[in-house]
Amino acid sequence: MYNLLISTGALALAWLLVSLVFGGIFYGVIPGLIAFGIAYVWLARRSYMAMGAAVQASQELLQPPPGFNPMNPAQAGKWKPPFDKAITVLESALELQKWQFLVAEQLAGQIGQLYYLQKNYDAAVPYLQQAWARDWMAKAFLGAHMCRQKKLAEMKSAFEGAAKMHDKEPFLWNMYAWCLQKIGEDAAAILVLDRARVLVPTDERTATNLQNLRNGKKVTMKPFGDTWYLFFLEEPPPMMVPQGYGPQAFGQQRGMRQQPRKR
Repeated sequence: MYNLLISTGALALAWLLVSLVFGGIFYGVIPGLIAFGIAYVWLARRSYMAMGAAVQASQELLQPPPGFNPMNPAQAGKWKPPFDKAITVLESALELQKWQFLVAEQLAGQIGQLYYLQKNYDAAVPYLQQAWARDWMAKAFLGAHMCRQKKLAEMKSAFEGAAKMHDKEPFLWNMYAWCLQKIGEDAAAILVLDRARVLVPTDERTATNLQNLRNGKKVTMKPFGDTWYLFFLEEPPPMMVPQGYGPQAFGQQRGMRQQPRKR
């Protein structure tokens, strides 16, 4: 990665100059490390800011125009979210992967979600598989698709990976249980929500779904609102329209890093 190479060059240059000035190679160790740290943090921040700008631009494209009301029959069909344009913006930012670690993984999660929202699953899956492990929503989309395909092992892998990084998300645990029940794994679904009850003990939706499973009833995702219906696993109630499109519609950007990791 270019940022790492440039920072290493700054380390070598500072080390060499200080060593020559003071007449010993050991004098340049600390100044070299300082130069490396300053250069890397600055370059990484610049890369993440550029990535964040691309994500913001893509999200703005997906916001309905002012005054647009999808519930108004007179306006129905007059605006459609330009997913293709938003994806193009994000794909153009993939050039940043040459400069900074984790950029490709974070952008992949965003791109995969947008393809999924178009129901272009063939295009979405490779990106969702590449997505950063901390982007639990991207992994949830991947799990949803594997549930639809009845691929149990792949589905479990997606949800377990997401839960490992974000074990305090009731939505994720309940969706995992819903998908397990959907493909006939009720006992496994109970075990999943048993784990969730330990991690999110105050979430009543989880408690209700666990009781439903134990009583031979279905897991329900309705209490989680219209976010659930963006996964296309269940038909939404009549006249329900998502308030926005793309990752920002979920009210979270925890999958995105816009600042370099502290070292």
